[in-house]
Amino acid sequence: MPVIILFFISVFIAEIIGTITGFGSSTILIPIALFFFDLKTAIALVAFAHLFGNVIRLIVFKRDINKEMFIYFGIPSIVLTIVGATLLTIISADVLKIILGGVLVLYAAITLKNPIILKQTKKVAVIGGSLSGFFAGLLGVGGAIRSTFLSSFRMSKESYIVTMAAIGMIIDLTRIPIYLSNNFIQYNMYIYIPVLLVLAVVGTIIGKKLVFKMNEGVFRNIILIAISLAGINKICL
Repeated sequence: MPVIILFFISVFIAEIIGTITGFGSSTILIPIALFFFDLKTAIALVAFAHLFGNVIRLIVFKRDINKEMFIYFGIPSIVLTIVGATLLTIISADVLKIILGGVLVLYAAITLKNPIILKQTKKVAVIGGSLSGFFAGLLGVGGAIRSTFLSSFRMSKESYIVTMAAIGMIIDLTRIPIYLSNNFIQYNMYIYIPVLLVLAVVGTIIGKKLVFKMNEGVFRNIILIAISLAGINKICL
C-alpha cells in the first residue's frame, strides 16, 4: 500500500473525529503527517484538509453561528495567525519541532492535571482567539486551544460546531496563502488537494450522523475526552 494512502486514511478518520468534537483533525493529523512529509509541508497540507472540513461543517449543520464569539475570537485569531504563519516561514524546522513538542507537552500537563475552568467573558474570548490563531499559524494545532476556550461558553452542540468551524475557516484562509507563497507544498503535491476535499466531505457527513445521535451531556463529555486525548497525544509526540 502506498504510504500516501495511509495519510489519506488518517485524514478521513480525523475528519470524522473533528466533526463530532468540533476540533481535533489537525491535532491528530500533524503528528501523523510528519511520518510522510517534512514539518512545513505537513502543516500546509493538513491546513487544506482542515479548511475543507470546516467549510463542509458550515454547510451540513446549517445552524446559526454565535456572532459574539465569532467576532471576539475571530478578529484576534486573524491577526495572530498572520504572526504565527510568518514566523513559520523564517524559523528552522528543527527549532519548530522543539517548539511544537514543548507546546504539546505543556498543554497536556495543564489539561490532564486539572480541568480547565474559564470565565465566560469577552476578555477570555479574545485571549482564546489570540492563542489559537497564533499556534494554528505557527504549528497547525490551534483547534484544541480554541475548543478549550469555546466549550466554556456553553453553546448548543450545533452552534458550538458551526462557530468552531467558522473561526477555523477564517484562520485557514489567513494562513494558507502565506504557506503557498513560501512554497511549502511542491507542485507535484497539488494533486492531493482534491482528494483531501472528498475525504473532508465524506468524513464530515459521517461525523454529522454520529453527532445527532448524542444528547448534550454525552456530547460535552466527548469534547472533554477529546481534549484529554489530544493532550496525551502531545506528550507522546
